[in-house]
Amino acid sequence: MKAIRILRFIFITSILLLPLIFVIYSFSIGLISTIIRIHLDFPLSILGFIIGFIVFLYAFKKLKLKRNIEDTPTSKIRSIAMGRVEIKGNVVKRKKILSPFSKKECIYYKWSVEYYVPHRYRGGGYWSTLKKGEKRESFYLEDETGRVIVDPTGAKLIIELNERILTSLTPDIEFFLKEQRIKKQFRMRFIEKIWNPSDFLDIYIIGSATNWRPKHIVSPEFFNSGNRLEKEAYEFQEQDNKCIARIYKGSSKEDYLISDEDEEWIKRDLNWKFLTLLIGSPLFSLICLLYAIIHFKSFINAF
Repeated sequence: MKAIRILRFIFITSILLLPLIFVIYSFSIGLISTIIRIHLDFPLSILGFIIGFIVFLYAFKKLKLKRNIEDTPTSKIRSIAMGRVEIKGNVVKRKKILSPFSKKECIYYKWSVEYYVPHRYRGGGYWSTLKKGEKRESFYLEDETGRVIVDPTGAKLIIELNERILTSLTPDIEFFLKEQRIKKQFRMRFIEKIWNPSDFLDIYIIGSATNWRPKHIVSPEFFNSGNRLEKEAYEFQEQDNKCIARIYKGSSKEDYLISDEDEEWIKRDLNWKFLTLLIGSPLFSLICLLYAIIHFKSFINAF
């Protein structure tokens, strides 16, 4: 019954949206062709058909992730098996890094440097990106049964980030620009988005688990040597030794997701994205195909 309702919904939505999308698409193609004075109706329609087909295939990637989440049982940390796992727990910070512009402590940040490009013949303008990047730091995840170390490299992050936009050049920003070999522009802005989760924040992870063998950085005899750096390194090593496994991205085809939302919210979100792409992409491809058929003769005559 559920499948029948979904198919009925797709059919009704397609009938209602098809005329509207066709009109909008026809107007857009005609406008572009008028501006550049070339008949691009047919080739752009073929390109649109291919894009719609690719997006249609991409929709099933969302469905696959949803099915993997449903099929993978949630495990307590102490009882996880090596391989694909789904765990929940609290974040405990391991190493702290500083964001590049505001120098805030965090375990993940993404940044971009932009400059303002004014329009030549009319007012206003737009912001263009000069360079962007990100940095991720590993962290601990623990529940009442144990602790693992999480390597977020390659993970899809569904997390709430704190955004900060700076427009003035501070000494730290000037040093960062030199380090990144970014030339100064007349008008610039610096955007950073950071994740600095409080300890005991609930996190959901689906990924791969492997045995954890921490590196022995400092021998115990150095603990009482009086050297602050050696003492901190030994304490850091002691925390790593408490971990029973490492969570990471397995093969390139495996899903790896870290989220501060719960499992049910993630499944609902994936389901809506799947249905939207499943309905929208075939509609778009069908419109492009119809438009290509209509304008095929005029395209041939143009040559």
